[in-house]
Amino acid sequence: MAFGNSKSTDAEMDSRIEKCFELMYQNKIRYDDYLKFARDEYGYHRTQANAIWVKARDLRNAYLLERLEDEIANAVEELESYENEMLAQEGAQYDGLRLKAKDMKYRIKGLYEQRIRLEGKVNHVINVNFGSNE
Repeated sequence: MAFGNSKSTDAEMDSRIEKCFELMYQNKIRYDDYLKFARDEYGYHRTQANAIWVKARDLRNAYLLERLEDEIANAVEELESYENEMLAQEGAQYDGLRLKAKDMKYRIKGLYEQRIRLEGKVNHVINVNFGSNE
């Protein structure tokens, strides 16, 4: 067991961050429980354990974001495939399905709000002149 005031090597710190990440992600350990674990296992004070927790949390968040982005990409790919399949079909019964697939794709991509704004009409005309009005 390391003591709280001893210097840890970079490899040891990386190993402890990985262990904290594992405890967070797989074992769903809570912050207070990790503080107790770090005190018992490494002799860490609250500040030292908190530093490890923060780094592991950032690592976990990056990992989850990457997984989420992969899931979104897969869902969009599936919807595009479905949309293309519907485009190949003819008939009014497929129009609604095509529209629904397109809307879902926009929502998943986070572009739904932008699409609504882009489809709006501009009712005002703005004239811009540089120089004199002669």
